Amino acid sequence: MEHRYPGKEPVNQEQEQINRQETLAKLGDNFSICWDAWQQNPNLTSLPSALLNKDGKTFNEKSFFESAAKLSNSSHLKYLEYLQRTIQEEMDDLSAKQEKQPNITETERNQEMSELANAFITKLEFFSRLSSPEQITGGGKTAAELETELGQANINISDYAQEMLHNKKEFKTSKEPEQVDLVRLKVKDLFNNDIQVYTVADIYQKAKELGLELCQAEVGPAYRLAYQLEGSLKKEQPIDEWVRVAMKQIVDGDGDPRVFEVGRGHRGLWLDGYWPGLEDRWTPESEVVFRLASSK
Repeated sequence: MEHRYPGKEPVNQEQEQINRQETLAKLGDNFSICWDAWQQNPNLTSLPSALLNKDGKTFNEKSFFESAAKLSNSSHLKYLEYLQRTIQEEMDDLSAKQEKQPNITETERNQEMSELANAFITKLEFFSRLSSPEQITGGGKTAAELETELGQANINISDYAQEMLHNKKEFKTSKEPEQVDLVRLKVKDLFNNDIQVYTVADIYQKAKELGLELCQAEVGPAYRLAYQLEGSLKKEQPIDEWVRVAMKQIVDGDGDPRVFEVGRGHRGLWLDGYWPGLEDRWTPESEVVFRLASSK
C-alpha cells in the first residue's frame, strides 16, 4: 500500500491503465496495430529526446501518453485528424506493397509497421507542443483584388511585397477559394532546439518530414488580411511581431528571392517581403507559418 503524504496522491494503477487504453483508442486502430509491432522492437534512435528517459536509451511512456492526451483536446483535434488520416494512407500503401511481395516474412511485415509507428510517434510529440492551427480562406482572388483589399484595410504594402504581387510569372492564385490550415511555430519548435540556427533549406526539409507543407504564394496576403481584429482570425497582432510565410521564393524587381512577411510596426500593419536565400540562417526564435499537409 502506498503511503499518503502532503502533495502526493496514491497512484491508481488500474485507472492509469484504463486511461492509457482510452488514449490509444483515440489514436485509432491503425496506430494500435503499428504500436503493437513497434513495442516488439522499438526504434529509439530517431525519436525526439522528450520521449526518452534521462539515460537517452529507454522509452518514456509517460511522456508519450501525456503528448497523446493533448491531441484529444478540442484545440488539437485538427492535428489528431491529420495523423489518423496520414497513417491510414500509409497503411493502405504498405498493404498494397506487401501484397506484391508473396515471400515477405511476418518479421519483415512487423518491421515496416514499426517504422510507421515511429514516424507517427515523432509527429505526435511535435504537434502536441504547438498551438492550435489557424484556419483562413485562401484562393478565389486575383493579385489585383488582394492588393485592393489590403489597401482598403489600411495595411501597408512594402515595395518588395508589391513587386512580389506584381510578378505575374511567379505569384499565382487559385480560382476557387479553399480553407487552409496554417501552423504557426518558431524554428526551435521544429528541431526542439533553442540554441542552434538552421538554414532555410534545413527548416523546409524538417517541416516536410513532420507533416507540413509550404504555403502557396497567395497565403501571404490572405494571412495578412485575416490576422487583424477586422479579419477572420479576429486577433490583434502585437507591435514588433514579424511572421515569415514558408513558401517558394518569389523574386522582386531586383531579382532577389523573397518570401512574404506579416508584421506590425509602430506605423501600423505591414505585408513585407523578406529576403532569404536557401542558405540563409534563421534564429531559433524566428516565427514561421507553414501549411498542414493536405491529403494525397
